[in-house]
Amino acid sequence: MQPTIYNPPQFIEELTFRVRPDMLETYIELDARLWVPALRSRKGFLGSEVWVGEPGSGEVTMLYFWERYEDFAGLDVAWLEELKQKTNDVMGDAIEFIGAMESARKWRVREYS
Repeated sequence: MQPTIYNPPQFIEELTFRVRPDMLETYIELDARLWVPALRSRKGFLGSEVWVGEPGSGEVTMLYFWERYEDFAGLDVAWLEELKQKTNDVMGDAIEFIGAMESARKWRVREYS
């Protein structure tokens, strides 16, 4: 198996939420319909992955891949707030932000598949 080597490395934005279990699929579909298309319009966005915790936990982690950290860091704050508001309009109190990478930035350097 030959690895895919990312040179330069890809920056990974990692966001973790707790979603009411009965709304988990709604949130995942909302990410696909709202966030991913919007992010595709931004410089440097490469794609995303969705990871979930144990069944019934409601824990979900979104991984967004960027060509460079600067592409991610340069996102317009007002634009992001608008997307967050649209998310809140659908999800209400069924979602809680748990955490994000701040000091522990991560970059994808190699992949085996």
